[in-house]
Amino acid sequence: MEHFIDDLNWDFKSKNSLRVIIVGAGIAGLAAGIGLKRAGHNVIILEQVPQIGEVGAGIQMAPNATRIFGRFGLLQKIMESANVMERNSLRRWQNDVEIGTAPLMPQVRVSVLKA
Repeated sequence: MEHFIDDLNWDFKSKNSLRVIIVGAGIAGLAAGIGLKRAGHNVIILEQVPQIGEVGAGIQMAPNATRIFGRFGLLQKIMESANVMERNSLRRWQNDVEIGTAPLMPQVRVSVLKA
């Protein structure tokens, strides 16, 4: 992926604005909230923790997810602190010896371009 190009027109708005409550401020809840808000709805996101922060887990994002973050205008910010995998390592379970590798996307660079 040399460049991110998206030609989706976000000028559309809902004919009837809804009041939407989303329970949970995880990735899915926040993404749904952003999308619904951009479509013209009133969104409230409820979360039980007092502050959102790191929980120690890594998140692997598929190309489709990164495309959505690009549409939300968040991809460049995410890529500033992301680690991009360059290769996949296949290892033997008994002793962790590497038995093969496969390159993924060498030298990934993200540039948000307007089509």
